[in-house]
Amino acid sequence: MEIIEIINQKLESMGEDYGSLKPFMQEYLTNIEGLISEKTKIQERAIETLKNNTFSISSISKELGCARTTLYNHNQFLKRYIESSETIFNKSNPYVAYDNLKVSNGKLQEQISLMEDRDIVTEILKQENAEINKMLKESKIENARLHVRNLELGSELHDIKINGVSNKESKVLSLKQK
Repeated sequence: MEIIEIINQKLESMGEDYGSLKPFMQEYLTNIEGLISEKTKIQERAIETLKNNTFSISSISKELGCARTTLYNHNQFLKRYIESSETIFNKSNPYVAYDNLKVSNGKLQEQISLMEDRDIVTEILKQENAEINKMLKESKIENARLHVRNLELGSELHDIKINGVSNKESKVLSLKQK
């Protein structure tokens, strides 16, 4: 994209018009945008270099022109040295830190998901428990009613066995006898 086009886009976002500016302002804007563009390119190259500037045992053995097994010999001293250097190197590399944060974030998201699943199951169990308690209360009430009815029927049965007639029938019979 040409510098003037970039300037126009930026000015539009600011609510300004390049054509309405005095020539010396346009020249300053052109110079400023040239510097900004150059700095942006330098930054992009630096970022790309930083992204690609990593090393490992494999890459070092290739660059040295030796077998990886050479670096593992002598009680793995060279391997440990490279790994130690890599740890120190990666501490100042924001892309390694970013990758580590992504991994950590993924683990945390997974943990949150598991906790959400646990909470959902807990809420379902609470609801089921409330329904079971309600049914239990209703069953107790029904049980108490049936117990009272059972006592009434037991009393009537006792009266029938002793008198041959229940209290209800005896009232009817006594009316018929008169």
